[in-house]
Amino acid sequence: MKKILCFLLTLLTLTCAAHADGWVELKPGKNDLTKAQVKEFAVKFFAEKCGVEEDVLRKADWTIQYGHSTVETAENAYWSVYTRSIKGHSGAHGLELTGPGELIKWSAHIGEYTTANPGLLDRATPVTPLPTDVQEEAVIALVREEMAKLSHNGELVITPTFAYDEQFNVGFIPVWLVQIDGAADGSWKAAVSHKGDLLSMVPYEQVFRENRTPGEDFWATTFEGEAYIEEHSLLNGVLYCTLSHEEKAEVTARWRPLVEQWIKEHPYYLNNPGDAYEVTLVNIYGVPDDLAIPQSEAEKLAGAALTEYLAGDGYLAERSVRTDYFVTDPERPVWRVYLGRPNALDSDTKRALRKKNPEITDYFYITLDARTGEVLQLVNAAAQW
Repeated sequence: MKKILCFLLTLLTLTCAAHADGWVELKPGKNDLTKAQVKEFAVKFFAEKCGVEEDVLRKADWTIQYGHSTVETAENAYWSVYTRSIKGHSGAHGLELTGPGELIKWSAHIGEYTTANPGLLDRATPVTPLPTDVQEEAVIALVREEMAKLSHNGELVITPTFAYDEQFNVGFIPVWLVQIDGAADGSWKAAVSHKGDLLSMVPYEQVFRENRTPGEDFWATTFEGEAYIEEHSLLNGVLYCTLSHEEKAEVTARWRPLVEQWIKEHPYYLNNPGDAYEVTLVNIYGVPDDLAIPQSEAEKLAGAALTEYLAGDGYLAERSVRTDYFVTDPERPVWRVYLGRPNALDSDTKRALRKKNPEITDYFYITLDARTGEVLQLVNAAAQW
């Protein structure tokens, strides 16, 4: 889950990050830019970075503010500029400027930068391609062919580097980053997947448009159309325990060979394995047998363990309960009981409780020996994020 969260945080724009703690709007000083000047700066800046006509950018719905976050002071005031509504051009775009107009940072198409013209390899970690990956010669040939389609047939110097880069696949799947020099209109750059897909090719000063290698999503690639919807519905049933133990065991067993085959065919999958891996290979779902303590007893024991851990009151009546039965170790099956946050409590009560014990309003899971009821593990799941 941590990795999923990291991926989601990467997608947040710098404006959202800047305003996460609230926003104090101020009046610009006499030596600061005006709002109109800031908008024109943004228009010209993103016209260059994204290859969008200036008139289109001027018609976009820009949010332009001068001020600072509530955790900062007036000395830290800056211009915050943001839009998601550029006609014919998707994605969030934002930048921050000092009052007089010096660039602080900017973002577009997932990437976030602190310099106006970042280098192609600034965030890259070069690695050696696997034998199954497309090799350097093929990448050069592909890029040369694509440049020829754009009428660039001169003495091009094409330099590919195979690397992990946090702006591609959130840094978990490497790509070929290619610098292209010698074109009549200046340098270009390209990104090619490890499978040989041309992800994006743009003039060097622009940002890449496509940041994800296609065909690397287990669910979307394995199941299509209605099957995708049906299998995702089953996955939710597994994760949120709305399926019976028998159903969870059956459906995850059906997925297991598919995931095992996927791993063989996708060598970078284990850099960031998803829910499919978790529910088929990390945890093996089973059906309680006659030797297992009843589920109701396991839930009571888990509640008692949490109450003891929280020094007296687990607020169990206000928590949701979900329960799994795992036979990952066939010799020692376990009950895992998830106790959600006590959301039934009102906000004032929660604040008061957190002052006494910050963990009281977190959610937990407790793992118990299914034969004896012994508590094997108590984890604050919120602390893992």
